[in-house]
Parts: sequence; structure tokens; C-alpha cells
Amino acid sequence: YVIKESDVVEKLDSLGYNLNNGDELALHFAIESTERYIQNFCNIKEIPKELYSIAVEMCAGKLIKGKLDAGVKVNDLIDFEACNISSITEGDVSVSYNADSNNAVNRYIEMLDKMCDKDNELRRFKKIEVVECL
Repeated sequence: YVIKESDVVEKLDSLGYNLNNGDELALHFAIESTERYIQNFCNIKEIPKELYSIAVEMCAGKLIKGKLDAGVKVNDLIDFEACNISSITEGDVSVSYNADSNNAVNRYIEMLDKMCDKDNELRRFKKIEVVECL
């Protein structure tokens, strides 16, 4: 299966993020990188239909998380200004926030992290490649 932009847009809408005029490239990148990640992680050429909803969720999570890390307001219902960044690490990108763990911002960020990290679900579809030795 190939991830459809319309399905990712629908998932984004359900999370309170509406695509802006300049988001087409970011959406395309999120879809391509998610497809590549799943294909490489699972050692498969095509995303099976059983993984499709997970792939769509990962795309939406990647796009929103990237926007949020870039300082873009991603949800009108949550005040992201109430949560200041305390540190940023560049190698393997890490962002830490000054806020208590029960506020809406942190819960939203935790949800995005869970949407992006689906390795446990992907492991069930991992194919092992057999290499013949001569």
C-alpha cells in the first residue's frame, strides 16, 4: 500500500491541525520518510494493509512534531506558549520543555511521540533476509 495524502490530512484534522499553504512539501516528506522507515525497518518492499493505519498515524505524528519543534502553532485549543523550551540537543534531535507533566502541552507531545514510535507494532511484520554462503 502507498500512503494516501488524503488519509494523512484526515488524521491531521482529527488532531486539530489544518494544513497551511506551505505544508504540501512537509506532508510529502513525512509520507516518503515514513514509507522508507517502515520498509527498511521491516525489510519489506511494500507496506501491507495491516500496517496502513499505523503508517498514516506515523506520518501525521512526524509532520505535527516537526512543525511543533520548529515553533509553529499546531493546535488552536492548546496554549503552547505556556510551555517554554528548556534545552535543545542537536545530535539525534532532542527538545526538553519546562512544564509540569500533567499539562495539555506535555500530554499532546507525549501523544505525538507515541504516534511516531511504532517499532513494537512494526516488529510483527519484520522479514528476515536469508543470505546464502558459498
